[in-house]
Amino acid sequence: KEYTNEVNDEDYLCHVLREEDFLNIKYCASNVSIPKDISKDLTIYVPSDITIENLIISGVSNSLNINSITCQNLRIENVDGKVNINNVNVKTINYEGVSGDLSVILNHTTQELRIDQVSGSTIVSLPEDIGGFVAYFDSVDGRFTNEFATTLEDDKYTLQTYENKTGTTDTIVNAQIKSFATTLEDDKYTYDNGNAFQLLIDFDSVDGNLYICKHDL
Repeated sequence: KEYTNEVNDEDYLCHVLREEDFLNIKYCASNVSIPKDISKDLTIYVPSDITIENLIISGVSNSLNINSITCQNLRIENVDGKVNINNVNVKTINYEGVSGDLSVILNHTTQELRIDQVSGSTIVSLPEDIGGFVAYFDSVDGRFTNEFATTLEDDKYTLQTYENKTGTTDTIVNAQIKSFATTLEDDKYTYDNGNAFQLLIDFDSVDGNLYICKHDL
């Protein structure tokens, strides 16, 4: 489904070419000069009754919104554009970006999130009741910020919990915690609320920031 503010010329519409399992969508017809005042949105609907093992999405100079997708492995390659991933039922997500921000809202189904980014900010939103995660952060000139409470021991950040006499759960903290935010390079961050680890986050960038926050969906 395509929306454009200029529909009086078919050459301005998206042109689609399908070759077996590959769907190639071009912004317009080949060798056509597009006026600067033309803008368009394209929505691709995937049938809910088909089984997808590997889904690869590649784009250049565009924004991508990926919602309500079910597959085993999702791979995204994008140059110069913002990417939003939300409400997906996916086991592994691999993202490669050159320039642009990434926003990922995950549920309990994703087990691996791997991000390779040159520049741009990345926000990863996790369920507040997630069992745990391990985050590897490697950046030349980026910052890591984490909303989940962590403690520092031998450069390893871990959340520990215990039940007090009233039956409620308290968090063991120490002076190493900086308002639930930490900053390290080339390091491993671990969050564990007592359950088995559920998620692996691997972040690699040149000049990109990683922010892990909570949601209660």
